[in-house]
Amino acid sequence: MIKAAGIAAVLAKGFARIHFRNAINIGLPVLRVDTSSIQEGDRLRVDLAKGIVENVSRGVVLTTLPLPPFIQRILEAGGMKNYFKTHPSFDV
Repeated sequence: MIKAAGIAAVLAKGFARIHFRNAINIGLPVLRVDTSSIQEGDRLRVDLAKGIVENVSRGVVLTTLPLPPFIQRILEAGGMKNYFKTHPSFDV
């Protein structure tokens, strides 16, 4: 229900594999990043392809591993269900 609440992405220091995969499956971007410098109310700009999280409120730039291109394509489609509608053979 996080995505339905209008959350654009989830950032955390770590995720269990099942939670990471489930988020990708529903089209919710998740990034592993040190969140200790992020405060409630901060405005963030996230670049999934480059692995950059810019804290616009504080002028801080955080880096992480970019999501692999095949995961980015799944997210762009809106999740696995939508991806399979246009890629039935799972040609990532």
